[in-house]
Amino acid sequence: MVKNFIGLFSMIASSIRNNKLSLLAILLTWIPTPTLAANGSVEILNYKTDGDRVILKVRVLDSENQPVSSLSRENFQIKTVDEQGKAASFPAVQVISPELSQPDPAKIVILLDMSGSMQQRDANKVRKLNGATQAIREILQELRKQKLPYQIAIVPFGFSPSEKLCSIVYDVSQNKIKNSFRDIKDTNLDNEITELASQNVCAATNLYQPVESAVKFLSTSGNSLQPQEKTDPRLAVILLSDGYHVVDRAHEQQQFDSLRKVLQTYSTKVTVHTIGYGETLEELRDRTKCSLKDSELTVNNVSTICKLPKLTSEEFIFEAMQLIKGTDNQYAPPTTDLNTFIVDEQRLNDIAKATGGLYKFSKNSQDVANSLITFFKTLREYEVTYQQKDAKQATQYKTIVTVTSQERNFKFSSPEKLIRLNNIGFQAALSLQNYLIVIAITVGFAITWFLIFWRWTSQLRSDSERAINN
Repeated sequence: MVKNFIGLFSMIASSIRNNKLSLLAILLTWIPTPTLAANGSVEILNYKTDGDRVILKVRVLDSENQPVSSLSRENFQIKTVDEQGKAASFPAVQVISPELSQPDPAKIVILLDMSGSMQQRDANKVRKLNGATQAIREILQELRKQKLPYQIAIVPFGFSPSEKLCSIVYDVSQNKIKNSFRDIKDTNLDNEITELASQNVCAATNLYQPVESAVKFLSTSGNSLQPQEKTDPRLAVILLSDGYHVVDRAHEQQQFDSLRKVLQTYSTKVTVHTIGYGETLEELRDRTKCSLKDSELTVNNVSTICKLPKLTSEEFIFEAMQLIKGTDNQYAPPTTDLNTFIVDEQRLNDIAKATGGLYKFSKNSQDVANSLITFFKTLREYEVTYQQKDAKQATQYKTIVTVTSQERNFKFSSPEKLIRLNNIGFQAALSLQNYLIVIAITVGFAITWFLIFWRWTSQLRSDSERAINN
């Protein structure tokens, strides 16, 4: 009975696939567990000055690379060292939370994997391309509600070594990225998302070239997209993929090393965040009942050693009903090609770490949305104000921010950042000795001018009396 049904289902799936779906390229995919930051971190990202008052933009991440919320003025301490080596410490005068602080403008490139494996279902039985585009749509609506000064470019990527395998490819160039930028209020973004969601994708995954193009474009041209902005925009790339790099796989390590050099070169300007979408290597190992140990879980090992079992009768029934109903025609019927489900977590994590970005793994569309929320939170930081007492004009100060929280067992300091105070409108606080000197000089000038004026008026009076007497 089951054999007869499986045969019937195969005929149905084949017929529908031939008439309604593009031929899917065999897709390779990816790897292990997420690597978290060993410690929390604090970083001064930007600053502005007003006399001897300094306003810092400070990012605080915990040990899992998550933005830390609910910190108060008491949690921040600032230390400065002037050009003569004199150190001073100051408390924060005011701290504004990331949610309430004035956001900097931002330019964000979202790189969306359009490989054939995005036709498969996620953990919630939703076509992954539908889940990814829905998550992007939801985040876009949230950004619009907050009226944030952001520009976004949604850039699909996917290649094919041959038109016979897949004629629908998504090349990424710096010119294409430039032309894709839209203000978040622009409704063309919604149209682009809808168009992408409707595609029957069949391409293969090329992770490295799109990331390199996006980073180079933002680094060299990102600040010129809106020249009227007074503050340099924050620059970020968000890479979403359910696969692994398959271009010239034999030389993958050399390709990644080259990409990492580019990322590290521009890491002070551009941050790259990454999302893996699908199943972890551990889950694939368990699903295939593969004998690989945790230490042996690599993309290449899983791809060559593990094999997917045939679908159970229950799974066949579910998939057959979806196809017969015609409610999910864009979805690709299940495959036994394990490469379709491999996600290279390690490389995605490495890409993010090279620029100080975050890596997240998502099993369904809600996970993708939550990951995007976390990434966008990093674009807004604490606004920390302090007063540089005894400040000197045109002097650079090495500045360090320390964040301490006993409740969270958290104490970390930022790297040094050079801060120069403005000369315009600058009035530094005077020491008591200098204050007394200024008072003495002022009083001396007043007495001198009084004596001069008194002698002058006395002379006039004497001259007038002599004139009258004569």
